[in-house]
Amino acid sequence: MDLNRKIYLPMIIVIFLIMGFEIIILTYQNRSLNSILKDRHIKMSTGLRVGDKIANISDFFESKLSFKFNNDSALKLLLIFFSHDCPACLKGISNWKEILAKSEKRIKPIGISLSNESETTDFLKNNNINFDIIIDDNSIITDNFQIRSVPAKILLNMDNVIEFIQIGAGSKRSNDELMQIISNRKELQ
Repeated sequence: MDLNRKIYLPMIIVIFLIMGFEIIILTYQNRSLNSILKDRHIKMSTGLRVGDKIANISDFFESKLSFKFNNDSALKLLLIFFSHDCPACLKGISNWKEILAKSEKRIKPIGISLSNESETTDFLKNNNINFDIIIDDNSIITDNFQIRSVPAKILLNMDNVIEFIQIGAGSKRSNDELMQIISNRKELQ
């Protein structure tokens, strides 16, 4: 009996010590995960933040679009990143249309499709979307904007400064925030 006690007692102590360390490690990991999830809107989905300035945006887009940039400070660009086979993108279409209808003279929407040209054309036709689209099937623009998931919306002013970022279909609160930012601008001529 004395021999069993000498063997089992140290083993039990070691097991309790290991369990204690595991509890400490899991608690630390949980706190780290919670802090990441609190800021997931930006950190997990894009490296860009509101207030960041993007260099040479007009040079990058002008050759691909049907309109020309000017120095009108009222013009805001709403970049909408999407893919034809994205369920959240399909869910967000009514939201895009609502935002565009409420702010048609304040912003210029530009869709950035991660799908190929034929898939994008079908998607646009089937969903009655009629704004400028750039096909980014090689992810050049998406990589430049550090977009890691779609749908995504980025609102830029003409100084190339990001005024709003939304990853995902968007909640009512984030859509209201976007509309508030847009409606603080004068209308385009």
